[in-house]
Parts: sequence; structure tokens; C-alpha cells
Amino acid sequence: MPYCDLRVEIKDKKKAVRFAKLLGINYIGLETAEIGERVDEVELVKILVLRPRSDEELRSMIRKVRNKVEVVIVESDEYDLIRLACSDTRVDLLSLVYPRGAESFDHICARLASENNVAIEINFSFMLNSKNRVRTFRALRKVIMLCEKYKTPMIIVSGARDEWELRAPRDLASIASVLGMDVARAIEGVSDIPFNLIKRNREKLSGKRIGDALKVVEGGDLNEA
Repeated sequence: MPYCDLRVEIKDKKKAVRFAKLLGINYIGLETAEIGERVDEVELVKILVLRPRSDEELRSMIRKVRNKVEVVIVESDEYDLIRLACSDTRVDLLSLVYPRGAESFDHICARLASENNVAIEINFSFMLNSKNRVRTFRALRKVIMLCEKYKTPMIIVSGARDEWELRAPRDLASIASVLGMDVARAIEGVSDIPFNLIKRNREKLSGKRIGDALKVVEGGDLNEA
């Protein structure tokens, strides 16, 4: 089972890789990564975090970067932007700025995200560095409850700003389970769900997949994925 941390914000790439390997992480998402890069047995995933200020800016950003990165993350605490991101199949991961963003997330957003296969990010660093952890944890529990109800995919990340904020994948899953996430889904949130997202998007970027339903096989035929 491959383990993934799709959002690592450590500036020193070599240091990030070294600590990730020690913790048993197979894939790490870095904005500084190159598509297809691999360092010391750790796969690097090219991510980009978008912080739009308006609906129009969000659409423009996605249009410009979608075919240039492996994972598109939208980060916001504004309800209208959160809802729009949940409605856009080009968005891979929605990062809710705690606590306001998590408090803004409602059943409509959860349902839209589920329908459009937009995963919700559960960010350990946001929790760790929150100025009001009680409010943050309460809001997070609500987000997890809604995602469980509507079967919205969730991806757990460290969001590590330095090597000391990195966590082993199963430790991240344990934290999420304490907040109310089903244990099996928590494990999937650091393994199968992010891994399948990476695989799907790499196939799209390489031209081997058209959309989410069709996959190009040898000979140019189209098969359902």
C-alpha cells in the first residue's frame, strides 16, 4: 500500500525527501517538484495551491494551470469560493482554511464535492498552528461528519512547514479518526485516495486518459476506466 502526503511545504526538497523516507511516505506533494520527479525512492508530486480572491479569478487560475501540474489545490475560507471549487471537476483538493473555512462548509458543498470528485483536505499543520484549537476541532468534526454522510473523498495531509511537522501516514490517520473519521476511510485518506488521484492525473497529463471515465489503451482504443 503506497502512502502519500499530498501537501508538504518544506522549502528544502532534499530534507523533505529524507524525512519522508524515514516516515514511510512514498509520495509527497511539493510546489517545487517537477512532474515525474523521483528522489531517493520517494515520488515527488507537482502540486499548486491556488488562493483566489474571486470566482472569476478562480476560474482563470484553474484554466491556466490545470495541464501544468499534477494536483490542483484550492485554498479558501470564503463560502462562495468553497462552493464553486466543490462544483468544478478540475479541482482535485479543497483546502478549508481553519476555522472559518471549515465552518462555512455545509451539506451543499459536501454533496457537490462528492458529485464532482473533489476531495476535502484535512490539514494537520492547520490544526497544529490554529490560534483557537477548540473552535477548529469543532468545525473539523462537522466537516468530517458531512463528508462521511455524502461519501465525499477526504485526503489527510501534514501541510508540514518544516521537518518536525511531518507525520507518519498512520499517525495522521489516527488524528483524523479521533476527530470522527471512520478508521478505514482515514487509512484510505493517506493511501488509496491520494494515490489514485495521482495516478489518474498522471494518465491525463500523459494523454493516456480522457476525462475520468475513459482511458486510452494500446492501439488508440478507448476503454472505460
